[in-house]
Amino acid sequence: MKYLFLVFITLSLSYSQNLIKNGSYVIDKKLYLSWQDTRENVNIRHSYDGALKYCQDLRLGDYDNWELPSRKQYKTIIDMSRKDELMISRQFKYIMPVDYWTQDTRWQSLNRYAYYVFFKSGSIYFNNKSHEKFVRCVRKMNK
Repeated sequence: MKYLFLVFITLSLSYSQNLIKNGSYVIDKKLYLSWQDTRENVNIRHSYDGALKYCQDLRLGDYDNWELPSRKQYKTIIDMSRKDELMISRQFKYIMPVDYWTQDTRWQSLNRYAYYVFFKSGSIYFNNKSHEKFVRCVRKMNK
């Protein structure tokens, strides 16, 4: 079990080297993703539908192709090697150790649920879409 944990930590550390801070963005050089990293990431909360609209309407820099990240995308910035309460790559400046919506939904009770990432533990859960959570947007970059 310790071996698996060490392998996971090593992979997390090596992957985090693919992330670089660039002004209001954190750039993933391996997956060609640009992550929003602004003060709004710690100041604004939305319902799930509000979060989708926020990312669709976001104009940051010269870009307007932002979207709510998937669970899979969020997993690429989670850093379980951290000893504090922020299980996210250290490249991110604006982060709260709480809940951030993903774009992924869960079919249960008329599809009223969506997944979120809890950055205090780096875990992913689901909740009713009407609850307000923080939002971080991502966009695909051209290769």
